[in-house]
Amino acid sequence: MRTKSEAKRLEIVGVAAKLFEELGFERTSMNMVAERLGGSKQTLYNYFGSKDELLRAVLQQDLGEGVEIIIQAYPRGEKNLKKALTRLAIAWLSRRLAPQPIANLRIVANQPAESKLGEEFFETVMKPNAERVCHIFEELMDEGRLIRAKPWTMAMQWKGLIEQDLLERRLLGAMPMIDPEVIESAATSGVEAFLKIYGADGEVPKKRSSRA
Repeated sequence: MRTKSEAKRLEIVGVAAKLFEELGFERTSMNMVAERLGGSKQTLYNYFGSKDELLRAVLQQDLGEGVEIIIQAYPRGEKNLKKALTRLAIAWLSRRLAPQPIANLRIVANQPAESKLGEEFFETVMKPNAERVCHIFEELMDEGRLIRAKPWTMAMQWKGLIEQDLLERRLLGAMPMIDPEVIESAATSGVEAFLKIYGADGEVPKKRSSRA
């Protein structure tokens, strides 16, 4: 069971994440967070010494939730590899393009390079997400369902094939809403292309008929 202190910390992180998403990091103050919580600023500082520290906690929370949502969507034991990888791709895109992850990426990208926040974000948030996908591909290679290749290269190419231009459009505000049909289409076509490159015999999708 969570202690009152742990529950309070999670509450603070949740409130801060929402404010960062609504207003951006720069326009959000510790006073605003305290007001939204309905408590004192001193209570807030008892948990987090600065807004930067609070931001790091928000990013870490997003990491934990994001990884589990994506990995749990992958149906281990599914005989149809295309179907399994498409489920994984849809979960990846749905999480990657969701409002909070997009807001967090904008915040980090807007920080000065000397802050090291971008490097930290990559190492503690983005890289672990991709490494979990690498582990799935390693298992599939061991099972003989994918050809042998470097797992990281494979994961990055899989990510590029399914994301297409969707991430850029979300970041730039050119796609303000997430369209499930667009995500499913991108995931399906991306996985088909991925399996044509890395699928072992019997796991490569058949070419679609050009007939109406």
